[in-house]
Amino acid sequence: MKKYSLIIVLLFISLIASSQSINDYKYIVVPMKFKFQKSPNLYRLSTNSKFLLTNNGFTVYYDDALLPLDLAKDKCKALYFDLEESSGYFMTKLTMTLKDCQNNIIYTSKVGKSKEKEFEKSYNEALTFALEDLKLLKYKHEEKQDAAVVENVLEEKTAINYAENSYVTKKIQDGFLITDAATPNFYLKLFRTSNPSIFIGQSNENNGIVTVKSDSIIFEYYKQNLLISQSLMVKIQ
Repeated sequence: MKKYSLIIVLLFISLIASSQSINDYKYIVVPMKFKFQKSPNLYRLSTNSKFLLTNNGFTVYYDDALLPLDLAKDKCKALYFDLEESSGYFMTKLTMTLKDCQNNIIYTSKVGKSKEKEFEKSYNEALTFALEDLKLLKYKHEEKQDAAVVENVLEEKTAINYAENSYVTKKIQDGFLITDAATPNFYLKLFRTSNPSIFIGQSNENNGIVTVKSDSIIFEYYKQNLLISQSLMVKIQ
């Protein structure tokens, strides 16, 4: 009895450790073709993997998709999804791994098994079983300000007050960082382009385009297939 209790405790500790590590990552990247496959998305394993991960709270991109700006600039913001097959003649077996940008394994699932005879059913049943413990991790990513941004912030600070908002503009290496004293969680990074009036915008929730006016900026981005236009009364100097 003591032996089984020890095993349960060790599994629980391992699960907590994995959860703490996984929470440090903002994205998961899923390949469209796994090593054991002859063609992309065979048996819909890639699309179904993304579906299962998304249902567990992860933000998922395919490896051939247009990536968000912060991930395109820093691949280490993501974990990289993989499936390993160890199937026999009468059973399909799949194991899922999540690796960081240095190819270190952060999480390994249990072996998902299926005895279904039809290939698509068998592979996806094994996939579902392999990923079913993800819900126990209770994944929740909390965004942290990039150390690079903090290091590159210059001493110059300009506080501009408009109505209820008090925006602070800081010069950073590639543009500007805008924060709002009234909303501590809000930030908007502006990255320079070849046009001095157009910036690439990255907020704590959205990526888009920023157009600079004389006494304001307009941040435009898509959310749930709708174009959102947000005007901020702040000057960029």
